[in-house]
Amino acid sequence: IVEYASKRGFYINLITSGATLSRERCDRLARSGIDNVQLSIQADDEETAEKICGRRTVKSKLASAANIVAAGLPLSWNIVLHKLN
Repeated sequence: IVEYASKRGFYINLITSGATLSRERCDRLARSGIDNVQLSIQADDEETAEKICGRRTVKSKLASAANIVAAGLPLSWNIVLHKLN
């Protein structure tokens, strides 16, 4: 889908939790023509983020962020607004 839309001039923005975004997948997205990856985070500290999210994902999200950047993709953050943050 990304490659098809990119070849037709669409701006492609992936909005994701990123909990399992591997380097290989990031590389494939970059080759396909994705323009930006937006990674959602729930809070700026691990304890609050995990309360909001309901599971332990902070470390995997940070690893995904590193994979996005290493693949040469622009990274932006989607800050989830919640009463706890």
